[in-house]
Amino acid sequence: MSENVRAKQVVSTNQHAGADQATASASEMRSMVISYADAVKGLSTLTSDTCKEKVLSVFIARDVLADTLTKNRSISKELAFDLAEIDQKLKDQASLIVSCINPSTLDKWRDTFQPPQGAWWWSLDQRVNELEQRHSAIWTILTVFAFTLTLSIATDITGRFFSGVPDKLSIISTSSQVFLALLAGSTFTSAGRNWLGKLLTSFHIKKGLQPLASFLLSLIILFIIIGFRYSLPAIARYYNREGNESLKENKKADAHASFQRAVYLDPENYEAQYNLANSYEEIFDYDKAIASYQKAIELKPDFSAAYNNLARLYIVHRSDYKRALDILSILFESPINDDSVKYAAYKNRGWAFLGLQQYELAEKEFKLAMQVKDTAEIHCMLGEALQNLGNRDDAIMEWSNCLAMRENGDPNGIEAYWLAIAMTGVKK
Repeated sequence: MSENVRAKQVVSTNQHAGADQATASASEMRSMVISYADAVKGLSTLTSDTCKEKVLSVFIARDVLADTLTKNRSISKELAFDLAEIDQKLKDQASLIVSCINPSTLDKWRDTFQPPQGAWWWSLDQRVNELEQRHSAIWTILTVFAFTLTLSIATDITGRFFSGVPDKLSIISTSSQVFLALLAGSTFTSAGRNWLGKLLTSFHIKKGLQPLASFLLSLIILFIIIGFRYSLPAIARYYNREGNESLKENKKADAHASFQRAVYLDPENYEAQYNLANSYEEIFDYDKAIASYQKAIELKPDFSAAYNNLARLYIVHRSDYKRALDILSILFESPINDDSVKYAAYKNRGWAFLGLQQYELAEKEFKLAMQVKDTAEIHCMLGEALQNLGNRDDAIMEWSNCLAMRENGDPNGIEAYWLAIAMTGVKK
């Protein structure tokens, strides 16, 4: 049956209904509601062959009800509730109807039937469009939020990798961050939206669902970026190991770069902070070395080696002996089990006492250090304390022991300052 013939039947039906509307009984009204309900129920089995016929039947049935209600508002509350429920079912299936019927077909029907302004069922496609626009706005806002987070985290990661001399890993990592950020931001450009729309369409994703798909894509990229951000401590440990390997090969510049990047990637890595401090000492940047030792101690309050090195720097490069003693006092608050650490702690405390001209205390500390480990350097330092106490002969003996141990290849080494003190003292 053609749509024009069907339209004439609908007009005829509406005219007939209008003539008898005033006398429409409650049973007739219920019958109309039931017919409308059956037509809506039939939408659950829409196919491409029956789509137009079933949808048009629903619209016609609703037209009859609307015309009857306009002329005869005598309808029970129970029937009114039923009608409202059926209307809601029809609205709920709006997307199904629009996907089944081409929007141009609905435009032709509206031109043919000329429904009144309040006949919302003839404009279900417009309802779907409005709903999709509202949903699209929500997904767009969420996409913007996800992209903003992605860009913020990616910028932070990129800044960490590009702090210092770039290497292969930093370039690859940064490039991947930039690519993902651009991919997430592509939904905000016309070209990007067109490209993404074509891509989603190729996967048979409907246009109305594409804003949601764009948000999910942004969310996936955000999770990837977050995952990468949380992997930075592991990458920092890799650089810290690389730095140690470079030190073994006496590549101090490479080691410094690796320790520096490890700290940039994970400032909470106390081992990398300590190694970086040592590296700063190698290039004579003592202020930065002190700062890095202090950071290592903040991260690991029982980091005894960092306490020792920090105290030594305050003695040698700042002549702040009281500050050095304060640092060492923290170290001595707990038992020291490592002999190397214990030796260095006694030696540094004796050195600080030397600086404060408390020579008897210095002598005591040096002898305690000697009990832990007998080195050329500790004999030189003890000789200086004894010299200042007026024990010239004992001082010469200690200096002689220092020089003899050095000649025999003391593996612990000796600082040039103490070696010069010993050599000068013996010659006097």
